[in-house]
Amino acid sequence: MNLRDTAEYKEHGFKIVTCPICGNETLDMYWVCEHCGWEYDYTKDENKESIANGMSIKKYRAAYLKQPAKWLEQPAENSGTEICKLIINLLHSPELQNYLLENPKKLNLNDYANIVAGAPISLIKKKVLLTRLANSNKTKTDSATIKNHLVALNSACESLYNKKKGLFSITLRTGRNRSDDNLVDGPYYAFSIEEAQRAIEKYRKENSDDNWKCLYWKIEQLHQGASAGYCGFTLPKYTFIANSNGEVQYFLKNAEKGPLGMLAFSKEMETFGGVNLNIPVPYRPGDVLKIDCSPYTYGPRYCRLTEVGNDCCGIQCAYPDNGGIVGYGALKHGNYFASAYRLPQYLSPLYHAKIYKGRLPKKYSIINRQVKKSENK
Repeated sequence: MNLRDTAEYKEHGFKIVTCPICGNETLDMYWVCEHCGWEYDYTKDENKESIANGMSIKKYRAAYLKQPAKWLEQPAENSGTEICKLIINLLHSPELQNYLLENPKKLNLNDYANIVAGAPISLIKKKVLLTRLANSNKTKTDSATIKNHLVALNSACESLYNKKKGLFSITLRTGRNRSDDNLVDGPYYAFSIEEAQRAIEKYRKENSDDNWKCLYWKIEQLHQGASAGYCGFTLPKYTFIANSNGEVQYFLKNAEKGPLGMLAFSKEMETFGGVNLNIPVPYRPGDVLKIDCSPYTYGPRYCRLTEVGNDCCGIQCAYPDNGGIVGYGALKHGNYFASAYRLPQYLSPLYHAKIYKGRLPKKYSIINRQVKKSENK
């Protein structure tokens, strides 16, 4: 493939870079190298694990050099036929991922777009994947969902990376259950997202004993002339949500004008992705799911499915509720644990659900007893 002939290079601002694994030319912005399969995600430290590739540059290169012919036999995942596979792989739920890889036609174009929108990956990677998805289908059909997502992402990224766009207020949050607020530390302040991310990196090093598995960052962008809220206090133009490393993955734009962002608890955002992802699933009533959506909702948590249907409320589950009783809720709306209504959720449980067949922790034994009692009736 001649990279200079691709639409990504000619029309969409992709740059030619050197692949850190095989040394051949590849494109930036999460392009998959056609020679070795490395997805270019800007990782520089050879010993640091690449989130996009699942291992460090050093380990990946060793595997590649051991059997280079093996990689040459595998097509790079950049073609229109492969973009859907890349998107399905964003779902780390093993049974769901395998089910959809074997039955990709069960998903329509909007489903693929919504999987990207709600995935726990950077905003830039979402933008790239949605652009590829749009290009792969532009001769077949247009998708208003893809267009709306890209408009929202372009607006958010322009605001996030524009160094003259006001002040950032940064607070550390927890995904653990709390009755009132999930604030842990802050607010701190920065004048650019780059400055904020450098400070976050230093903060993590100085607080290495903290349980970072359940912590994330809420970053509010303030500027003069913004809308006024309660008693005239300034409202943030954008609220960005970043993982514990400071990688921005979700956002909400103030509703006064323009497209909204990805916060799951916003009613206007139910179709954008996040916790309300509505796609076909392979599960059956009686299945126990182990779900860990850390850091946004601390896990693991367990629930037992009582109904499995196709719509957004069709997957009902039982879980231990407060007061030692069984609670019931719609899994696709994030209602699979006690106090789910009171916690902000940014990540759909479908991304990290696994069928669990082991022995449940003691607090979850109630969902087994309840099922047995119902069967006896």
